[in-house]
This record gives sequence, C-alpha cells and structure tokens, in this order.
Amino acid sequence: MGFRIEDGVLKNYTSDRENSKKLADRREHLQIPENVQRIGSFAFSNRSGIARISISKNVREISYHAFYPCPDLEEIHVDPRNRWLSSIDGCLYDKSGKTLVCCPAKKAVIRLSRKVCKVDSDAFAGCHALQFIEVAKLNLHFAVVNHCLYTCCVTQLQELVRCPVDLEELHIPLSVSKIREHAFESCTKLREIRISEKIREIPNYTFRDCTSLESVKLPKNLQRIGDHGFYNCQSLRDVEIPPGTKTLIANAFGICKNLERLVIPCSVTHVGYIAMGCNNLQFVSCHGIELRRESYSSEEWDQICSRMSGILWLIVQRDFKEKLFEPFRTILIFRMAVRKREDQRTGDYLKENFITLFENLITENQLAFFREHQDFFKIYLNCENIDILIRKAIATGNHEFYLELLEFKNQYLGFSGISEFSDPDCDDFTAKFEL
Repeated sequence: MGFRIEDGVLKNYTSDRENSKKLADRREHLQIPENVQRIGSFAFSNRSGIARISISKNVREISYHAFYPCPDLEEIHVDPRNRWLSSIDGCLYDKSGKTLVCCPAKKAVIRLSRKVCKVDSDAFAGCHALQFIEVAKLNLHFAVVNHCLYTCCVTQLQELVRCPVDLEELHIPLSVSKIREHAFESCTKLREIRISEKIREIPNYTFRDCTSLESVKLPKNLQRIGDHGFYNCQSLRDVEIPPGTKTLIANAFGICKNLERLVIPCSVTHVGYIAMGCNNLQFVSCHGIELRRESYSSEEWDQICSRMSGILWLIVQRDFKEKLFEPFRTILIFRMAVRKREDQRTGDYLKENFITLFENLITENQLAFFREHQDFFKIYLNCENIDILIRKAIATGNHEFYLELLEFKNQYLGFSGISEFSDPDCDDFTAKFEL
C-alpha cells in the first residue's frame, strides 16, 4: 500500500498491485502514518475495500470530502493521544466531541449525544447505508422528525441535515429554510419530495443517486442548484427550473438517463455542464429557445443530446467558442440573436462573423430558416455583403438560395434589373452571372 504525503498533507492513498487485486474480497484496515498532519480533500476517493481507518496522534485537520467516496468504510478510529480529533462509536469528531466531522459511508446507525452542537457540511457524504438516526433527548441543537435529522432552535426546525436511505417520501416542513449537502444522497427508495418554499438553494450532492425520484417541484424562490444536485436521478422525467433561478452548477442533472423535459428560464445567468448523459431528452427550452425531438432526424437528435451541456452553455454564457456541429451551431446563434436582439454580446459576435455564418446557411441549404426570419436579416444584410453571399450561392450551385437573395436585394435594398441575370436553371449560369 502507498500513501502520497507532501509537506505533512496526505494527498491520496493507493494500494500496491498485489493488494489492489484483493480489495474486492477482503476488508482493509489502514493506519495513517505519524508524519501526517492533514488529510487532504478526496484523499481516499473511490477506494473500495477499506473498512477501517486509524488516525494517528499528529493529524490535526480533515479537509473537505477527505473520505468521499470511500464506500466500504465502516469505522474511523482516532489515537487517544490526538489533541484535535476523537472517535465516538466509529464516527469522527473534534476533540471535544461537540462537532461531528465524518460518519463512515457504510455505517447504518448514528446517535448524536446531548453535547453535539455542530455537524460539518460533508459529515454525511456518501452515507449509502444509513438507516437510523437518533438524537439524545437533551440535545438543544438537533432533532429527528419523521426519521430525518434537522437543526433546530427551541421548537422550530431550521435546516434539513440528513435523511435515512430507505426514506420513500418527505414533505419538508415550512419552517425549514435550508437543506444540507448530501441530505438525500443515496436515498434510492425516495419517490416524492415536497420542498419548502423558503428553500433558496439545492446544495451540492443533495439528491445524488436518488434513483427512484420521479418528479420534483422546485420552490419558486430557488436561486441555485449545486454541483451534482440531482446527479444520477435515473427515474426523473420532467424538470422545470423556476423563474428567478440564477445558477446551475456542473452535473446538476448529470446521468439522469430518463429525463425527457428540461426548462431553463431566462433568469439563469450561469450554467455549467449540467446535462451530461441525459440521452433521452425529448424537449428542452433554454432562454426561450426550444429544441424538440420531432424537429430533427434521429441522427441529428442523438448529436444534440450528446452535446446538450455545450448547447446550454453557449446559450446562457454566450460562449461562441463552444464547438458544435453544423448547421446546428449557426442556426442556434441566429436564433439567439432573433430571440434577444438587445443582447450586445450576441449582436457584436454576429456583426463580426455575419458573412461566415450566413455562408454556412447557404452551404447547408437552410433556405427555410432564411425565409422564416427575413425581417431579422434586414438588420444585417446590405448591398456589400449580399453580393458576397450571392457569389457564395453561385459557387455552391444553390439555385434557390441564389434567387431568394436576388429577390431580397431587389425588394429591400433598392436593386432593380433582376431580369438581366442568367437563368439559374442553365448549366453555365455561374459563368454568365456578373454582379
């Protein structure tokens, strides 16, 4: 086995080649070396087979997600000589026993004593086996209601901290204004959830791996959905982000394999790659731009679904460097400009790249799109660039686009004498045509 330690920080752990082959068949007990002062973030990430970790006397700090995900971890033991940390019933606490630092992922039961007054934000990360939570009667800071752990003040519930994994449904009390990270993670039986209207954020990993969750009505005051908020919710079919929401972090709906409908309002100003692996989408609306399955061929829609996160990124962030396939990318940019003509960033990009983009329309024979939005194209087409585009239509042999541009020039740009031009049905019409 091997620990990578740098300047007293345990960066990660890997088994040697001989032991790594046995991890699936046996329980492994690890002793943290004496020269470690801090265990770094994700130091034991995805290390299966580790059942017990013993923390040495010199470890004084546990970083965020240090043991996440460590799926087979049952117990954490701390050297009694350690001045900063302690272990109670296999869980990791600070020295005073007042702060729960980490509940091992495979622990089924946890009991908080009367003196526990704080639970770290990632204390229940990856707890896929947790079935029972108990709080001492005289504890003034936490309460268990309907099997779920909450913070409380006097008699009022304030924050939902953690639910048991066998929970099937829950109506979050109206007094609750916050949900903790990982609160529902791995609640694989959860089918229905009603969220208090006071909730303004779905934090990181909140509903990760809730594979039975079929639908969720998000609160109207929601501002943010965090990283992996609904990741791997395989039964989720319909998501409508409430107007007013600002931020959707990466993987918010990653690997929601049966998600069919996703609506993102214009209020969203930041979106990460939120829809990786959502390959069953049938309808997406983002900032008013709608994408429907029936409008594309099967091959085209497969491409759209596979790049959906990039598409949403382009629409919301207006990151025109995002690489998408043609002619979809060109039409999408034009649709963005049509939808929000006042958006300066999109308008500036279109002005700088108008000829190139329009040439893509000609090359891909997107005449119907041009006809549908002629009022919009009046803003950008002029006597100079339309001649360039007419030449492009001639060069590509696109007779219909050629005639349509001539008609547009005649109708809107004051051009006359269209009869002087060659018959586009003639084989050598390109050679005869002169501007």
